[in-house]
Amino acid sequence: MDKHIYKPQKQYFIKNKKRFIISITLLFLSAIIFLSFILDNNYARGEKETIPHITVLIKEGDTLWSLAKKYKPRKMDIRQYIKEIREVNSLESANIVSGNYIQIPLS
Repeated sequence: MDKHIYKPQKQYFIKNKKRFIISITLLFLSAIIFLSFILDNNYARGEKETIPHITVLIKEGDTLWSLAKKYKPRKMDIRQYIKEIREVNSLESANIVSGNYIQIPLS
């Protein structure tokens, strides 16, 4: 007697095309959300990416605008660069004090 008996494969049919498309879409979106949490675990742990920067001594008469103008990348808007400087240094305002050090991002 033959041990391997042929069993026909089950055939699946899509009964409701709209429900199938919605299910596949939800599955796909769930996978994207899940992967974004897994891959962005540094944010979840409170770790920030290390951005290369230089430390600059603030001199009398320096402003965030003058420092940003001196160090900003060519094609970057100076206002956006000032915002980045403020975020890196946790500055609530644009006021800086001479004699202090400030980190200037090199992005």
